[in-house]
Amino acid sequence: MSRDDNTQLSLEEAMSFRSDDELTGDGKSAPSQPPEPDPGESAQFVSFAADKRFNIVRRVGAGGMGVVYEAIDRERAHPVALKTLLNVSPGALYRFKREFRALADVAHPNVIQLHELFFEGEQIFFTMEYIDGLEFVEYVRGEAEDGGDADPAAQAAEREQGWERLRAALRQLAAGLGALHAAGKLHRDIKPSNVLITREGRLVILDFGLVSDSITETVRSTEAGGVVGTPAYISPEQAGGQPASAASDWYAVGVMVFLALTGELPFKGKGLKIMIAKQERDAPVPSSIVSGLPKDLEELCIALLSRDPKARPGSAEVLQRVGSGPTGIRPRTSVGQERDLFVGREAQLRALQDAAAATQKGRAALVQVYGRSGMGKSALVREFLARLQRGPAVVLAGRCYERESVSFKALDSLIDALAKHLLRLPEAKVAELMPRDVHALARVFPVLQRVKAVTQAPRRSVDIPDPRELRRRAFAALKELLARLADRAPLVLHIDDLQWGDRDSAALLADLLRPPDAPALLLIASYRTEAHNGAVLKTLREAARGELDLRELHIGPLSEADAEDLAQSLLPANLRARARQVAREAQGNPLFVSELVRHLLATGERPGERGEVTLDRVLLTRIDGLPEPARRLLEIAAVAGGPVDLRLAGAAAGLPETHAALATLRSEHLVLTRSGDSEIIETYHDRVRELVLGALPPDDLKARHRDLAVAMENHGERDSDTLALHYREAGEWERAGDYAQMAADQAAAALAFDRAARLYRLALEFKPHSDKGRAELSVRLADALANAGRGVKAARLYLEAAASEPPARALELRRRAGEQFLRAGQLPEGMQTIRQVLAAAGMSLPATSRALHTSLAWERTRWRLRGLGLRERDPKTVNPDDLVRLAVCRTLSSSLSAHDLPLTALFQARYLNLAYKTGNIFHAACALAAEVAFVSSGGEADRARTEKLASAAQALLQRTPEALPRGLLALSRGVAAFHFGRWRESIVLLEQSEQILRGECTGTNFEIVSGQSHRLIAHFLLGDLRLVGQRLATFIAEARDRDDSWSDALLRGGPQVAYWLAEDDLPRARAEIGYVQQRLPEESLGPPRLWTFVGSLLVDFYGDDPAAPWGRVEREFADLETSLLFHSQWAHVVLGFLRSQAALLRLGSDHGDSERAGLVRLVEHEASRLALETAPWARPLGELVGAGLAAIQGQRERALAGLRAAEPGLRAADMALYAAAARRRLGELTGGEKGAKLVAAADSALAEQGVRRPDRMTRALLPGFPAR
Repeated sequence: MSRDDNTQLSLEEAMSFRSDDELTGDGKSAPSQPPEPDPGESAQFVSFAADKRFNIVRRVGAGGMGVVYEAIDRERAHPVALKTLLNVSPGALYRFKREFRALADVAHPNVIQLHELFFEGEQIFFTMEYIDGLEFVEYVRGEAEDGGDADPAAQAAEREQGWERLRAALRQLAAGLGALHAAGKLHRDIKPSNVLITREGRLVILDFGLVSDSITETVRSTEAGGVVGTPAYISPEQAGGQPASAASDWYAVGVMVFLALTGELPFKGKGLKIMIAKQERDAPVPSSIVSGLPKDLEELCIALLSRDPKARPGSAEVLQRVGSGPTGIRPRTSVGQERDLFVGREAQLRALQDAAAATQKGRAALVQVYGRSGMGKSALVREFLARLQRGPAVVLAGRCYERESVSFKALDSLIDALAKHLLRLPEAKVAELMPRDVHALARVFPVLQRVKAVTQAPRRSVDIPDPRELRRRAFAALKELLARLADRAPLVLHIDDLQWGDRDSAALLADLLRPPDAPALLLIASYRTEAHNGAVLKTLREAARGELDLRELHIGPLSEADAEDLAQSLLPANLRARARQVAREAQGNPLFVSELVRHLLATGERPGERGEVTLDRVLLTRIDGLPEPARRLLEIAAVAGGPVDLRLAGAAAGLPETHAALATLRSEHLVLTRSGDSEIIETYHDRVRELVLGALPPDDLKARHRDLAVAMENHGERDSDTLALHYREAGEWERAGDYAQMAADQAAAALAFDRAARLYRLALEFKPHSDKGRAELSVRLADALANAGRGVKAARLYLEAAASEPPARALELRRRAGEQFLRAGQLPEGMQTIRQVLAAAGMSLPATSRALHTSLAWERTRWRLRGLGLRERDPKTVNPDDLVRLAVCRTLSSSLSAHDLPLTALFQARYLNLAYKTGNIFHAACALAAEVAFVSSGGEADRARTEKLASAAQALLQRTPEALPRGLLALSRGVAAFHFGRWRESIVLLEQSEQILRGECTGTNFEIVSGQSHRLIAHFLLGDLRLVGQRLATFIAEARDRDDSWSDALLRGGPQVAYWLAEDDLPRARAEIGYVQQRLPEESLGPPRLWTFVGSLLVDFYGDDPAAPWGRVEREFADLETSLLFHSQWAHVVLGFLRSQAALLRLGSDHGDSERAGLVRLVEHEASRLALETAPWARPLGELVGAGLAAIQGQRERALAGLRAAEPGLRAADMALYAAAARRRLGELTGGEKGAKLVAAADSALAEQGVRRPDRMTRALLPGFPAR
């Protein structure tokens, strides 16, 4: 078998591989001289890399698979080692990627840190930290064997120094190799050239080309006649074809120690001779070759070279034997078969099993498994997959790797697993699975060329030059291949760590899963919670939604009982009494359980000996033991308070290079990293951050904040908000204030007004009271509050600022204050402030009702005579007092509309006239837009005039770039459609207006809420009660978020209260009405009063007191009738209909004959009037009133005729709720089987909208019929 087709070396190759290269004839290390580079090869690669991110410095080594270069990473400005794969054959490609991925979970200072994997076209390479050091034996032995000082005492001292170097090196080697084994990996090629030590004394394990997983502690060292490793360092069991284990790596360490002690290998000769000798006899005792060796080192060497793997010491024992001197890192204690342990999660396992079962119906399923880091997502899925594999299921598991730049990185390792699966199947079965375009698939994923059936498959066509067509065919082939696999057995794909995936992969996965011809497979995607709404997962979800079975599975903390079981499983018998405490401290986090157990094992603590073990104590011990660079980097990450760019954090920590420090922090589970446009670092958990900050002395904490702020400035970071906070924490108040103001201005410009208000407050906090800029900051804060809908707070700040401003500026600020008071429903304060503003502007409020109506008539006459043509004027030629009056009129025409319609009408007319007089296009467009809504209230008779005004306003919009007039015109057109009974059109226009007002304007919450109120009523009339509930919850939440109690009340009390009646929650409905009534000013007679009256009557009708509705009419109707509300056709129709329903209900109860006659006359009048209304939706309401009166008077046929006529009219008017109520009343009056069917149909229609009690909802809508 060729090397490309086999991940092992052949037995013949292994027997001679590096046996002569490693040692000279006398058993000493050969000089380490890199081979001369081949000029063509080097130039080819340098040309590729130099154009991009890496600048090649020199070639430092070469082997059969590729070349290693020293290079400069331009992006991070530091040296790296760059390893290339020049021969991109399928087998070599597979091994190369495996080498890189093997260390994805290993971050340790004594293990080389691999940075990023790149795969572009035919070129594949990865980068790693550049190690400038000596090989293990060369470093340890130094110059002792090469002469040196002839003085015996000096030689003895030098030898002793060598032994100390050996001990120190072994401590680091034990720590690094222990970390590798703890991660479930075997190196399988430990030897001096793969262990370097830098000039600073840091030991680094290199070259993971033969690394393997050792989840079950052992792996086969031979496969198809192959032997893995270098013969001189292979263990006896490997040489005999037995499984390799962690003990095999320790045997290689023993050979290195023997070589360091004696200068010779324990076994000499060629490969086969060495491997036979190892199985037949023990290694010689080192002192039989060299005398005077330290006893501890010789005994360790003998133990490591034991032929019995179980007798060899592991990491902990090696560390114990060579002493506890500094290693640069605390050793990580193994907790046994940690990866194999699994407890609890039965509900989650069932959910995965249900998803797998669902695919047997022929449809693909996607399960998104997500949770915080360390919660056990991977363990859960591993357990599920292990259970599946006991049956016939085919499981393909892959993973995304953070530091890979590989096309379709979410699928790359999955395709590797697919190739591995196909290699295990009989060739004939694999041939049956081959899709037509398998060669296109193998071009995109070359690792599939390892499969014989792929290379031997007939070629469908010649080479495909178009990369898009190649990609299309490749993925169609993958879909076909997976479908054929799924046809033969249940197929499950798992992609772990999908937070590191890419959008191309997400789109491809979605395409694989969606019809037509989608394979009936289960895809499990697991990822961290913070990626749930990220681009990759959103792309996958959006592409797959509606096309397949899409499920989510959140993985939270373990229950305390399960966490205790896990601790019990990990702890040895003598420490299991601590399991409950461990579980409680870990708070259900499986990783914290493991960390606490590891701490107990490492320290050997016993109950009562050193106090209770807490997670904080474990973490503090770990933090205290960090090397200084790692600690500084962690402190900066903690001070940042969230994700921070690694380069920036490194600069703040004073570290020119962060890889070693980062490796330490990752290995200790103190930080998390993620990649994007740049590498991001953050503390692993809030407890880590809090402990680090709590341990920093106050002056050091200030210094760290200052360091981070300075680094942000130096790196061009312009996050003014964050800079303000860091300078504040650093005690530099002036700079903090400047940045806070800058951030506030930016937030206000971005329409983020709540954030702007918070930052302006911060800036004011930092500004000295003597600072002249405080007044302007107060105004900006008030503006931000006003724009955020916090009117009362804004108004008071405006008044406060006005006290110290010049007259003209003070007048404008008081106008803003009055406007905000009125918009917030604070009528007394608002009117008091407005009177002062009017007086200062040379204006006043009419003293009497007669004066008001006279003024209104005059202004309206002027407006009608003026016409719609506008002559624009230069603002400089306009009287400044007129500009002030213009602003005041606009304030009152909009802000009084919720309270006083006569005054609103007056100032709306004045606003129009002033806008046209001053030739101000902006104000004219705003005024004309408002006029559209005002005129439309007249109903059908004014429709033509309304449309003419809307057209004129639209024409003015072309002459101003401002967004506000556009938003106001959309709002007014929506209100006009509402007045004309076109509910659906109204909703669309009002939604458009909200988008404009919210997204492009400021200070428009009042208008937005007005539109929302109209939308809620329109939904009610349409019968969309479920939507009423949904919208109501959203709108109220927004109002509460901005502390806007007026809008909160305004949204609750109208006909939308029917939502709570649909829920049959009469107490809640009454509470909603009561809430609004408490907040409505007594003198307010605007639309909110009308809507609250309507909602109150609906609640009364739903209740059990027949006298309550008529009592309310008698108390409140007169005030509403005298206001301009009654001039609105909509209000006239609704009030007339509801008053007649209350009268009918009163007629059905006890009353005197004289009262009865009056009630009958009133109902007859309303029925006639409604029938004559021009609004199409009014006529069927009139028919309902007449039908109700006929029913009460015993005129059954007349009542039936009225109901039969009303129902289709209501449906034509899009009033489904009232149509259903009319049908129910018709069924009740009809009786018998036919009537029962009508009632059932009505009940069904009402139930579709969530109505729990159709009978009572009908009573609320149409109470004026005799009880049945």
